[in-house]
Amino acid sequence: MKRYEDQSALRIVDANANRLREGLRVIEEVARFHLDHKRCAAALKAMRTRLTQGLSRLEKSCESPLHLALLTARDSTGDVGRGPVSGGRRRRTTTDVLTANFKRVEEAARVLEEYAALFDPTASERFEQIRYAAYDMEAELVPTTWRAEALAGARLCVLVTESIARGSLLPTVRAAIRGGAQMIQYRNKELDDRTFADRAGKVLRACRTGGAVCILNDRVHIAAAIGADGVHLGPHDMPPTQARKVLGPHQLIGVSASTLAAVHAAQRAGVDYLGVGSVFPTPTKDASGGQPARTRGLTFVRRACEIARVPVYGIGGITARNAAAVAKAGCERVAVCSEVIGDANVEAATRRVLKALRRGRTKRRSP
Repeated sequence: MKRYEDQSALRIVDANANRLREGLRVIEEVARFHLDHKRCAAALKAMRTRLTQGLSRLEKSCESPLHLALLTARDSTGDVGRGPVSGGRRRRTTTDVLTANFKRVEEAARVLEEYAALFDPTASERFEQIRYAAYDMEAELVPTTWRAEALAGARLCVLVTESIARGSLLPTVRAAIRGGAQMIQYRNKELDDRTFADRAGKVLRACRTGGAVCILNDRVHIAAAIGADGVHLGPHDMPPTQARKVLGPHQLIGVSASTLAAVHAAQRAGVDYLGVGSVFPTPTKDASGGQPARTRGLTFVRRACEIARVPVYGIGGITARNAAAVAKAGCERVAVCSEVIGDANVEAATRRVLKALRRGRTKRRSP
């Protein structure tokens, strides 16, 4: 065991191999079960394979099986660094869990890379590959997880169009949020960019104060400039892939889809949510602010929800009287417009829609 006589080196390899393996497993579980991210889940499996390959290379430098040498060198009770983490482990979101474990993986891979170089340069390269792969995946998965969490509790989106609203802009937005709306989508095709940006900034501040997600319709450049939570795009707006280049990784992108082909295309483009419909007949514009959408019905909505891997909002003609039926069809999120903002009491109207939505979700889940 000529090159393994240093037991401290074995302890370091053992501790960091365990740390790396555990961190990769946590990240893989997020990719598989939280995000349903098939490609990243497969890549994480490949990274665990590289870890095994790197350790196998090290075994050639050991007279006994490496795992036995590592176990023999292990001294958990004698580890001077063992003890509670200063300040405790504070994880408030899945994003926190993911970020902590990426750092764990990257640090462990670096330590293994350095110590493996003492014994086998090829093994060191395996750990270096894991480290760089982790850097790339972190840049993709952490923002994706953050965006998914931003939408997690947003069941009701209220579309605010001033020409339809019974009251003025900000009182309407604030009342909808008080009533329980977790997402506000501001749209106004008629305004010039300067005026739209000014009003959108005020809507954004109201959403920040009330804890709601703020989405702008169509105006990608303005959403990027004022730091809105995201944009909603119609079939004639900027393509989602181009919008992502403008917005960067941390803002949401939603897309209107009135066919199953559009659902598939939007998902391939990496959108964060879909607005599908029109579910029922409606005299108002579709989610993109264009022409009234063709009625698709509950069967289409049910099928869209079955194939979608991102949150789906039913839109078009949804009211407190039919929201339960939408939820029973499998679409547990809805976007409403005139039903809420056209009411004299926006807050009460919002509560009625949410109550109906919850009722439909409960019936759907009952045996």
